[in-house]
Amino acid sequence: MSTLDDLQQEVRAHEAQTDGALRASSYSAMIRTSLVPAIGTKARVVAAVPVVVSVDSENRPTPYPDKTVATEDGLAVFLPDRLVVSWSRAGERNVFTTHAIAFSDLKSAKGSTFESDEQERPGIAIRERISWTLLFPTTIEPSTATDLQEQALELLATAQSGSSTPTSTPRRSVSRRNLVLSVSTVAIMAVIAALLVWNPFGGDGGGGDESLPGVTFTDGETPTVTVDDAEALSADVSPGSVKLATVEKGDGAELGEKDYFRSDYIIATEKDGTVDSSFGAGADGAPASAIVFQNVEAAQADSPRTAPGLPQPLIDALEGTTVGSKVLVGISAEDFFGEQAEQAGYAPEDALVFYFDISDAIDVSADVKAPTGDEEELPAGIPTPVVDGDKVTGVDGAAATGPAAEGVFTVVKGDGKEVEADDFVYANYVGQVYPAGAVFDSSFERDAPSLFPLTGVIPCWTNQLPGQTIGSRVVLTCPSDSAYGDQGGGGGLIAPGDSLTFVIDIVDAI
Repeated sequence: MSTLDDLQQEVRAHEAQTDGALRASSYSAMIRTSLVPAIGTKARVVAAVPVVVSVDSENRPTPYPDKTVATEDGLAVFLPDRLVVSWSRAGERNVFTTHAIAFSDLKSAKGSTFESDEQERPGIAIRERISWTLLFPTTIEPSTATDLQEQALELLATAQSGSSTPTSTPRRSVSRRNLVLSVSTVAIMAVIAALLVWNPFGGDGGGGDESLPGVTFTDGETPTVTVDDAEALSADVSPGSVKLATVEKGDGAELGEKDYFRSDYIIATEKDGTVDSSFGAGADGAPASAIVFQNVEAAQADSPRTAPGLPQPLIDALEGTTVGSKVLVGISAEDFFGEQAEQAGYAPEDALVFYFDISDAIDVSADVKAPTGDEEELPAGIPTPVVDGDKVTGVDGAAATGPAAEGVFTVVKGDGKEVEADDFVYANYVGQVYPAGAVFDSSFERDAPSLFPLTGVIPCWTNQLPGQTIGSRVVLTCPSDSAYGDQGGGGGLIAPGDSLTFVIDIVDAI
């Protein structure tokens, strides 16, 4: 077995074998933005197999031909205890979906032949909580596909049997890759959602120290964290004891339970140096960036792919921390990784150091009211919001004329700051098929705003929401090519080629 750090080279080798179902850059993006957050760079990888995933109208994997609307290029990564599959989203080569299947949950896995794109493809059918079909690309020779199919089934059987010496394909080592590489990436904390069950014990709550023993911190445009003396650090940081040092106390509000907060960060150990950092350039020269976390245990995170939660010991350590603060946190591998510490490559007592530079937060406990202010008159032909108290239930499209053109139209102008292109927007919204079709989604009905990274939503939102102000209510009209295109979605409520209308209340943004 090797680690995810070694996967890049293997993926490139497989690409050469398969004539490139995806370009190398797309495979790199898949690893960077989807697989790394799901399993962590140090997870032990048995093998990676290029696949095509058969998906339904909601981009969910399915083995049923009558429900299959597309097949998407992806990777199947076999770990000692589970299979993780990532695939590209229709029409968006750098946006990916990832699902994990624990081997203990598998009900059956068998080799088979499937009809796809009017061709027969070898593949694997897997049934558990989710039904899957993994198809091997038709660009490879049939004998090679059969070999891959047999290898994948053998890997599943080996892993399910608990053998410690599973068969693996040859690998060559590659240089370490960062864990978090872009604002749309779900950082190392998302490992929690896919891998870990956290023990409900916390640390000592930190304190007012300006440094951690055995750790050197240098501030500046590109801060650095160096663990000089792991023994000295471990004297204060051990399983069950988490240490916080405040480098600079911010003058903003305290982080509350379930609050979202945006932060730059560094993760360091004595053994590996800087394991990950949001400062400077990421792998392959991609710009690194601050990300958004949610101050809640991972299993309770509202949007774990967008804003991952934290382990409880880390939440306890950050209690009382204010927006604008810069803090160092020393935490043991056991407290961070739980029972998976050794699988992640650490002894339970090994100390990790996190640096957080918390720049902004959203108070999710605040009452969310309808935007206030004078309503602006919408242009002729634009669907108008249908309002019931503080909720928007849909739009009245009776006055709509002609096909939808991409655009944003202000109903109420908020007096908050302007939304920026790389922001995460916290919003209430309702979506309806243009001009007067079915409502396919509504956060108003859930009584809870949702958080969206503008770099990871449909193009209409990405293009039109920057420049709008917090506190506004806007109407978006989205033609099919800037919405869900020929794939449709919304549980079948959005047909291929449908245009859409959204009414959005911009509650906050970070």
